[in-house]
Amino acid sequence: MDAAALKVVARNDFYRVFCQNGAGGVAVVDGLGSVALAENAKRVIADDPGALLMRLSEAVDDGAVNLGVATLLPRVAIVCGPHIVDLSDARRAEDIVGGARAVLDGHDGTAVAVIWS
Repeated sequence: MDAAALKVVARNDFYRVFCQNGAGGVAVVDGLGSVALAENAKRVIADDPGALLMRLSEAVDDGAVNLGVATLLPRVAIVCGPHIVDLSDARRAEDIVGGARAVLDGHDGTAVAVIWS
């Protein structure tokens, strides 16, 4: 990936989140330069917790694939303060949003949701 194509979409005392243009290659890098998460994302959302939850709900619905007998949910990770929480084991869209709400509860500042398949 061309480094010039990446921009910092969020940073805190623990991580920097680099992304292309709200989708595509994304990397979460810690203060020592270790890559904690790297994916080819369908969508990356960086916002304050309240707005992030609203946008995440829409992104999960948009990223879900209905197979008729089942629905495949996108994988989601939340970057918030010192935490990277993988919510990919959720079985329902509301479980993803509920898990994100629990992670973001009491957090001030920018948080990031990474959505991929």
